[in-house]
Amino acid sequence: LPISPIVVALSALLALAIWELLSSLWTPAPDVAITDAQRLFGYTLAYGLGVLLCNLLGTRMNLSFGPLAFAAAFAGLMTAFHLLFSGDPRALLETDGTLSYPLGYRNAEAAFFAICLFPAIGLAIDPTADRRIRAAGLAVATLCIDLIILSQSRASIPALLVAVVVFALASPRRVRALSWLALALVASLPTIPAMSSLFTASGDGVRGVAGEMHTAGLVVLLTTAVAAVLGVLAV
Repeated sequence: LPISPIVVALSALLALAIWELLSSLWTPAPDVAITDAQRLFGYTLAYGLGVLLCNLLGTRMNLSFGPLAFAAAFAGLMTAFHLLFSGDPRALLETDGTLSYPLGYRNAEAAFFAICLFPAIGLAIDPTADRRIRAAGLAVATLCIDLIILSQSRASIPALLVAVVVFALASPRRVRALSWLALALVASLPTIPAMSSLFTASGDGVRGVAGEMHTAGLVVLLTTAVAAVLGVLAV
């Protein structure tokens, strides 16, 4: 990785942590400022260690996408199976029918799966990776998009648009990256009517939306499987 962007990013995180710590001198809630500063120092350390570990991979640096893609696959499939088989919508959904499981907050759901979306696409477009890994990468990307849709987070839409632009500009294989991203998006389109039905049925609360919730879970699993097949064919 280039040194200068890493130095800039680390310096910015460290400066923010120091500023947050200094704010404890004048804020009416110094304990909150100190807690936030400790968290920011932790983020800085985690980022630095992450960069170091990525560099240790050398020419196989794309393997660093693996942990995030695996986390999305595990959390996403667990969520889909819970949607399909759970009998208590209140444990999985907000009162308006938006997805809250497993993180408990729809914006957090969308943010997590949006973060994992791009590493999954990174695995899918890597010509040096095993074909099965590339196909699985596309399946995970579709799974992430499905759950972003079910989260119905309005804040995620502009954030994702910006992220796609940055992803396209930063990718050394721009056309390939956007093509595979479009393929994942197309595979996830059936989730939109399932999300709409779930949202509409939740107008009077989520107690009686088990059927729509089960359908949404089934659609997520099916679109993920279809994406895996598309990935095999595309590879």
